[in-house]
Amino acid sequence: MGCKIHPSVKAYFNSYWFADLDGFFKDHYIKLESVLPNAYIQSYSSRLREYKNNHNHTLDHIPLGMEGNGLIVVVDNRDGSVKLEDFERNAFEAISESIEQFIVELRLRR
Repeated sequence: MGCKIHPSVKAYFNSYWFADLDGFFKDHYIKLESVLPNAYIQSYSSRLREYKNNHNHTLDHIPLGMEGNGLIVVVDNRDGSVKLEDFERNAFEAISESIEQFIVELRLRR
């Protein structure tokens, strides 16, 4: 992709495997992208390339999933914080200091 990826994002894709992970974080319903071995890498690479193209060919943030109202769950590629991105408004709301803290506080859907 021609850019550095925050170490927490690399650890996330190397530490977790799940086909479906969704639940509530604070007042937001969140659905994270599947993390599966091998075949998933190509699919995610395509989505990441598309995200980069839609953001002036930069990856200041790395997408991890979607929020129930259409916001994108992203990781800040500089400091590793988790944010909600409103693409239409070009706005970001920090919701967690790290991916690890985000996953620990995610309340799974029953």
